[in-house]
Amino acid sequence: MGSVDSEIKFLSYKIDDFTFDSVKDLNILSFSGALDPKGWKYEFSLGAPTFFKKRALYVVNVKCTLSHIIKTGEVEKNILTIKCSLSGAFESSNGQISSDVEERIVKYHLPTILFPYLRGTVTTFVANSGFGPLVFPLVNINKIADDLLKEIPIQIVE
Repeated sequence: MGSVDSEIKFLSYKIDDFTFDSVKDLNILSFSGALDPKGWKYEFSLGAPTFFKKRALYVVNVKCTLSHIIKTGEVEKNILTIKCSLSGAFESSNGQISSDVEERIVKYHLPTILFPYLRGTVTTFVANSGFGPLVFPLVNINKIADDLLKEIPIQIVE
Protein backbone atom coordinates (compact mmCIF):
# COMPACT_ATOMS: atom_id res chain seq x y z
CA MET A 1 0.00 0.00 0.00
CA GLY A 2 1.42 3.42 -0.96
CA SER A 3 1.42 6.63 1.01
CA VAL A 4 -0.44 9.81 0.21
CA ASP A 5 1.54 13.03 0.12
CA SER A 6 -0.17 16.33 0.70
CA GLU A 7 0.94 19.73 -0.52
CA ILE A 8 -0.15 21.24 2.79
CA LYS A 9 0.75 19.98 6.26
CA PHE A 10 -1.04 21.01 9.47
CA LEU A 11 1.64 22.26 11.89
CA SER A 12 -0.20 23.60 14.92
CA TYR A 13 -2.99 25.74 16.30
CA LYS A 14 -3.22 28.24 19.14
CA ILE A 15 -6.10 29.91 20.92
CA ASP A 16 -5.32 33.57 20.27
CA ASP A 17 -8.30 35.13 22.02
CA PHE A 18 -10.72 33.85 24.64
CA THR A 19 -13.16 35.86 26.74
CA PHE A 20 -15.82 34.65 29.13
CA ASP A 21 -18.37 36.94 30.75
CA SER A 22 -20.97 35.63 33.16
CA VAL A 23 -23.66 37.51 35.04
CA LYS A 24 -22.78 37.86 38.71
CA ASP A 25 -26.06 36.66 40.18
CA LEU A 26 -26.84 34.49 43.20
CA ASN A 27 -29.40 32.44 41.22
CA ILE A 28 -26.80 31.70 38.54
CA LEU A 29 -24.16 30.84 41.14
CA SER A 30 -26.44 28.45 43.01
CA PHE A 31 -27.71 26.79 39.80
CA SER A 32 -26.57 23.21 39.30
CA GLY A 33 -27.16 21.03 36.27
CA ALA A 34 -26.99 21.83 32.59
CA LEU A 35 -28.21 24.94 30.83
CA ASP A 36 -31.20 24.54 28.53
CA PRO A 37 -29.77 23.70 25.07
CA LYS A 38 -32.43 25.92 23.45
CA GLY A 39 -30.95 28.98 25.18
CA TRP A 40 -27.64 28.91 23.31
CA LYS A 41 -27.11 31.41 20.50
CA TYR A 42 -24.13 30.88 18.19
CA GLU A 43 -22.24 33.06 15.75
CA PHE A 44 -19.31 31.79 13.69
CA SER A 45 -16.83 33.60 11.48
CA LEU A 46 -13.56 33.14 9.62
CA GLY A 47 -10.68 35.56 9.39
CA ALA A 48 -9.04 36.37 6.07
CA PRO A 49 -6.36 33.71 5.42
CA THR A 50 -2.74 34.78 5.03
CA PHE A 51 0.18 33.22 3.18
CA PHE A 52 3.69 34.01 4.48
CA LYS A 53 5.99 33.49 1.47
CA LYS A 54 9.34 33.32 3.29
CA ARG A 55 8.15 30.51 5.54
CA ALA A 56 5.72 28.92 3.04
CA LEU A 57 3.00 29.05 5.73
CA TYR A 58 -0.71 29.58 5.49
CA VAL A 59 -2.39 31.00 8.61
CA VAL A 60 -6.13 30.47 8.97
CA ASN A 61 -8.44 31.79 11.72
CA VAL A 62 -11.81 30.51 13.01
CA LYS A 63 -13.95 32.37 15.55
CA CYS A 64 -17.13 31.88 17.50
CA THR A 65 -19.31 33.83 19.88
CA LEU A 66 -21.75 31.96 22.11
CA SER A 67 -24.36 33.46 24.39
CA HIS A 68 -26.83 31.79 26.68
CA ILE A 69 -30.21 33.48 26.98
CA ILE A 70 -32.74 32.67 29.68
CA LYS A 71 -36.33 33.74 29.29
CA THR A 72 -38.57 34.55 32.22
CA GLY A 73 -42.03 35.45 30.96
CA GLU A 74 -41.42 38.06 28.27
CA VAL A 75 -38.02 39.10 29.62
CA GLU A 76 -34.84 37.70 28.04
CA LYS A 77 -31.54 37.89 29.87
CA ASN A 78 -28.09 37.02 28.55
CA ILE A 79 -26.38 35.17 31.40
CA LEU A 80 -23.07 34.40 29.73
CA THR A 81 -21.03 35.15 26.63
CA ILE A 82 -17.98 33.36 25.29
CA LYS A 83 -15.78 34.64 22.48
CA CYS A 84 -13.07 32.36 21.15
CA SER A 85 -10.62 32.78 18.29
CA LEU A 86 -8.21 30.11 17.12
CA SER A 87 -5.49 30.31 14.46
CA GLY A 88 -3.74 27.46 12.71
CA ALA A 89 -0.48 27.23 10.78
CA PHE A 90 -0.23 25.06 7.68
CA GLU A 91 3.02 24.48 5.81
CA SER A 92 3.11 24.26 2.05
CA SER A 93 5.75 21.80 0.88
CA ASN A 94 6.03 23.40 -2.56
CA GLY A 95 5.66 27.06 -1.63
CA GLN A 96 2.41 28.72 -2.60
CA ILE A 97 0.10 26.22 -4.29
CA SER A 98 -1.61 26.88 -7.63
CA SER A 99 -4.36 29.49 -7.39
CA ASP A 100 -7.14 27.22 -8.69
CA VAL A 101 -6.57 24.76 -5.84
CA GLU A 102 -5.44 27.32 -3.27
CA GLU A 103 -8.79 29.10 -2.88
CA ARG A 104 -10.68 25.89 -2.19
CA ILE A 105 -8.16 24.38 0.21
CA VAL A 106 -7.24 27.50 2.18
CA LYS A 107 -10.71 29.04 2.50
CA TYR A 108 -12.77 25.85 2.93
CA HIS A 109 -10.71 22.83 3.96
CA LEU A 110 -8.23 24.38 6.38
CA PRO A 111 -10.94 26.03 8.57
CA THR A 112 -12.71 22.65 8.59
CA ILE A 113 -9.56 21.08 10.04
CA LEU A 114 -9.37 23.75 12.77
CA PHE A 115 -13.01 23.74 13.79
CA PRO A 116 -12.92 20.61 16.04
CA TYR A 117 -10.16 22.27 18.11
CA LEU A 118 -12.36 25.33 18.60
CA ARG A 119 -15.33 23.13 19.49
CA GLY A 120 -13.28 21.14 22.02
CA THR A 121 -11.89 24.25 23.68
CA VAL A 122 -15.30 25.87 24.14
CA THR A 123 -17.20 22.75 25.24
CA THR A 124 -14.51 21.84 27.79
CA PHE A 125 -14.47 25.36 29.18
CA VAL A 126 -18.27 25.50 29.55
CA ALA A 127 -18.36 22.14 31.32
CA ASN A 128 -15.46 23.06 33.62
CA SER A 129 -16.95 26.44 34.52
CA GLY A 130 -19.99 24.91 36.22
CA PHE A 131 -22.61 25.27 33.48
CA GLY A 132 -22.82 21.62 32.49
CA PRO A 133 -22.21 20.03 29.11
CA LEU A 134 -22.65 21.93 25.89
CA VAL A 135 -23.68 20.17 22.70
CA PHE A 136 -21.94 22.23 20.04
CA PRO A 137 -23.93 22.34 16.81
CA LEU A 138 -22.67 21.02 13.52
CA VAL A 139 -21.42 23.93 11.47
CA ASN A 140 -21.39 24.27 7.69
CA ILE A 141 -17.92 25.76 7.19
CA ASN A 142 -18.45 25.85 3.40
CA LYS A 143 -21.48 28.13 3.82
CA ILE A 144 -19.64 30.40 6.25
CA ALA A 145 -16.64 30.58 3.89
CA ASP A 146 -18.94 31.35 0.94
CA ASP A 147 -20.65 34.12 2.93
CA LEU A 148 -17.50 35.66 4.40
CA LEU A 149 -14.46 34.80 2.28
CA LYS A 150 -15.62 34.24 -1.29
CA GLU A 151 -14.64 37.76 -2.41
CA ILE A 152 -11.77 38.19 0.09
CA PRO A 153 -8.32 37.50 -1.40
CA ILE A 154 -5.77 35.43 0.47
CA GLN A 155 -3.38 37.96 2.02
CA ILE A 156 0.22 37.47 0.91
CA VAL A 157 3.09 38.60 3.10
CA GLU A 158 6.50 38.68 1.45
